[in-house]
Amino acid sequence: MYYRPVKCVLAMALGAAAAAAAQTTTSTGYTFEQVRSYPFPTQLTVAASGARLAWAFNEQGRRNIYVAEGPDFAVRRLTNYTTDDGQELTSVSISPDGRWVIYVRGGDHGSNWDDDQPVNVLHNPSAPKVEILAISFDGGEPKVLGDGEQPIISATGNAVTFLKGGRIWSVPIDGSTQAEPVFTASGSSSDPQ
Repeated sequence: MYYRPVKCVLAMALGAAAAAAAQTTTSTGYTFEQVRSYPFPTQLTVAASGARLAWAFNEQGRRNIYVAEGPDFAVRRLTNYTTDDGQELTSVSISPDGRWVIYVRGGDHGSNWDDDQPVNVLHNPSAPKVEILAISFDGGEPKVLGDGEQPIISATGNAVTFLKGGRIWSVPIDGSTQAEPVFTASGSSSDPQ
């Protein structure tokens, strides 16, 4: 039903990235800076209705969440991270009703290191955190739901469950109250469903 528009939006994003790179290519080939700063989308996700899309987009190290909505699927930037601070955007998902975009900011996913550990490429005195954030699909400021990984939106769309310190936590999707552990168990928990 909306699979074709999803492919079209992704193709437009990749096409725009390729066109931007092609314009700056010299006759001697690509420079290291051109290759290193090549923009690319990741984490493409679709709302249950198929009419709303969200994805992470890396533009010269500045990572932001972008969204599009049918039927025209006009692309717009949802977050406003303006610095190349090395903070990844992962686990992008949209609530079942399409009202919220959830994502993780921070960590070193895809490496051999512990994903729970923050990345501090700017050597800030206060290290960044690996945080789960929620932002309205319509825009606004992101709300920190808690420190953690692997957020899962509930089927009703009113809560987010995630991992923190080997325990499973839950928090309202709008961040109206603090996150709390779902249960207490010996050992560590993983893979919330």
